[in-house]
Amino acid sequence: MKKIAIPRLGERIAPRLGIAHKFTVAIIEQGEVDQITSLDLSGYPPILKMRRLREEGVNILICAGIERIFWGYLTGFGIRVIPGITGPIDEALSRYLSGDLSPGQVPGFGPRVRGRYGRGRRW
Repeated sequence: MKKIAIPRLGERIAPRLGIAHKFTVAIIEQGEVDQITSLDLSGYPPILKMRRLREEGVNILICAGIERIFWGYLTGFGIRVIPGITGPIDEALSRYLSGDLSPGQVPGFGPRVRGRYGRGRRW
């Protein structure tokens, strides 16, 4: 059994994980969606939302944008993160089930350049 959480804004994937208050949670059994529920985390600060997802038994998180700190928490909890996914939630789920969902580019991730030769500015 897999449990997939998707942060939502209406019927679409929320643009950033940190601003999402509601999640669609799908339970996958034998390669098909068995059950879809809604999880409302409106009263939770962002870090506690990540812990709540773990408590709910989420294995996979599909999202658009994600902050580095949340990525670290989720992967530390053993949750696989698939970032850079946008569009309708049902489309993302069907692409995941067909094996056609791959991570996109997430702004803010990649090599950090701090200046010339990566050492920062020297005055």
